[in-house]
Amino acid sequence: MSAAFARAGSAAASSADAAAKTSSDETLIRRIAGGDQLAMRTLFARHRVPLYRWLLRIVRDETLAAVLALTANGVGSLAITEMVHNKKSAGKC
Repeated sequence: MSAAFARAGSAAASSADAAAKTSSDETLIRRIAGGDQLAMRTLFARHRVPLYRWLLRIVRDETLAAVLALTANGVGSLAITEMVHNKKSAGKC
């Protein structure tokens, strides 16, 4: 595994460890739908290594696989932020 990818994920993994042990993926997804950023980080931390390995098998480049995996996390976070913003905006109308 790319050392840079391992370092980048270690902070998210440590902050999400306690929640990861007690929440199922289904529960995390429900929390994510409600705009919970910690749930997103927890879910990503739980699945980042399998995602990285899957991407590595496809692209056959450690750096690119790491960038793609981290991008997936960023896109997920942006989507949640936008969804929460849209819910708040709809409530004000």
